[in-house]
Amino acid sequence: MTDNIESEQLPLLSRDLSWVDFNERVLEEGLNKDLPLLERLRFLSIVSTNFDEFFMIRVAAMKRALHSGLSDPGLFEPYGISPAKQLKEINKKVLSIFQRQWECIEHEIFPGLASGGLKLLRPDSYSVPQMDYLESFFVKEIFPALTPLRIEDDKPLPFIESRAIYAAFLLEPENEVISINYDDNSDYLVIVKLPKTLSRIIWLPQQNETNEFSWALLDDVTLAWGAYLFPGYRIGESLLFKINRDADLSVDEQRDENFLEAMEEALEGREKSDVIRMVCSTGSTRIKEKLARCFSLENEDIY
Repeated sequence: MTDNIESEQLPLLSRDLSWVDFNERVLEEGLNKDLPLLERLRFLSIVSTNFDEFFMIRVAAMKRALHSGLSDPGLFEPYGISPAKQLKEINKKVLSIFQRQWECIEHEIFPGLASGGLKLLRPDSYSVPQMDYLESFFVKEIFPALTPLRIEDDKPLPFIESRAIYAAFLLEPENEVISINYDDNSDYLVIVKLPKTLSRIIWLPQQNETNEFSWALLDDVTLAWGAYLFPGYRIGESLLFKINRDADLSVDEQRDENFLEAMEEALEGREKSDVIRMVCSTGSTRIKEKLARCFSLENEDIY
């Protein structure tokens, strides 16, 4: 009996696809209506953080194997699934998880928090006093911390940090007539990194004596008043995005040089490594396509 079992080739599960299934179980904790809302939001946030690390390490390794035309038997072949097939299946699973995650946040978490006295306000629902407050907040607190970087096709990309959130703007000169038929050469793509020194939550002044508290997102405020950054131009379209770079870099421990120097070189290499995926908000299709070309990404690399 034992000999028969040992002689059979038992099927193996892909550790990467299994990891995606594990992250889906983290998602299910966020979908659990028996948990407090803020606890559910924490689990939903962990899902996104987990995926950042997964793409930067495991997906990066699969992409290298795919682009080199080689499949390392020690990494992929025991599962009977090539890197290309794994990447396709990962994309399908991750898109499904993203959809469920966002629907929960949009239709359950934020409305539930609002009914409990913590209300997220989006730009289309700002009152006049709130707009005045946020505009003043942008000018005094956010504007000094922003550094616009122009993206040009014929010049090297500026440094774009992995996992940082950026606002992207398509600018048009104010003194030019607006054309219905846009030309890619008629506008300017500029990106701005959202400062990590500021909280993404901006608390708004209470307008009454109730226990309700309203808040806005740093992301929304930056997009809404980004025109302050570009005198002489108008904003045609905008978008929020972040990228994941390949972080699966090894350190040669056998080198004669100091190990700390080798580690520093590896960390510096991460800052300039290939972009593995881009996560972006709904918004400008033109900006998304321009950024995808700059980062050499395919449609399936954009979430």
